Amino acid sequence: MHAFLSSRGTRDLRKKLHTVANLCRATREDPSFLGMTKMCIIKLTKIQFIFMTTINLTTKIKASKQIVFDASRNIDIHQQSASPTKEKAIAGVTSGLINLNETVTWRGKHFGFYLTHKSKIPVMNFYDYFVDEMEGGKFKSFKHEHFFEEENGITLMKDKLQYETPFGIFGKLFDILFLEKHLTQFLLERNKILKEVSEETKFSFEK
Repeated sequence: MHAFLSSRGTRDLRKKLHTVANLCRATREDPSFLGMTKMCIIKLTKIQFIFMTTINLTTKIKASKQIVFDASRNIDIHQQSASPTKEKAIAGVTSGLINLNETVTWRGKHFGFYLTHKSKIPVMNFYDYFVDEMEGGKFKSFKHEHFFEEENGITLMKDKLQYETPFGIFGKLFDILFLEKHLTQFLLERNKILKEVSEETKFSFEK
């Protein structure tokens, strides 16, 4: 399993933002902190950073894509994989399999705060692809695409998560320093559980 940025341009831009973020941190003990902070903000605003953060993951699973597909949209399995953040489905579909045009509202603890996130399934093509997209939550936008390909009894499950943070340059700095890593680890843990459950399952889940 691996995560990577979607383009070379994005990588170069993130390097620039990391450099400015490190400069901002380094000024905390400087007597001219205020002036240096203003300089950091000016530098940030001169950098074009209007882009979505993209996380891509690929997971190999020894199971049919129907089994993996159903496991991926199973509310109970998601809650199991998200137990470290105490995530629970509190509205919409709260157990079993979620289907096209249905919604689920999650409540979980992230960065010390309980947050809610409402997702809808606007696209679902059995058993190849589906999308969950934010309808309400803390992100500016949030779209998670799920792809499934099977060959010789092995399913390649691919995740493409694209999101935008609010609060301008401050949201982008938070993303670079903390959020992207947090979400990547969240997905890796989810995929680990999906792999374990799918490889132990002989039949598809009930709809």
